[in-house]
Amino acid sequence: TETADTGMDTTMPADDTSTDAPMAVTAADYVSMAAISDMYEFESSRLAQEKGQSDEVKAHARRMIEDHTRTSDALKAAVADMGSGMQVPTRLDARHQQMIDELRAAEGAAFDRLYMQQQ
Repeated sequence: TETADTGMDTTMPADDTSTDAPMAVTAADYVSMAAISDMYEFESSRLAQEKGQSDEVKAHARRMIEDHTRTSDALKAAVADMGSGMQVPTRLDARHQQMIDELRAAEGAAFDRLYMQQQ
């Protein structure tokens, strides 16, 4: 079935009892996951632009900044259009903040490897 909130099929078939089956995702959950992902990609790629050693890493980071700026803007506009009062997160969750902290601590070629691993 399609949900009105996201337009995505987020339900499990009634007869599927496996633990691999997708779980229902609310619009608020989706907005939170998407916003945090965009913030992480933007921040990690901004660091890659500053600290990256290889041209390939810097080029990838540039594309990620462009792509995730666009998706973040679209997400914020969609939430505003919904008029539901839903809030878009403005801070990373603990897992993504730890990943950024690891990137900040990395230097040289080790930074490039870690950045691409995280991607």
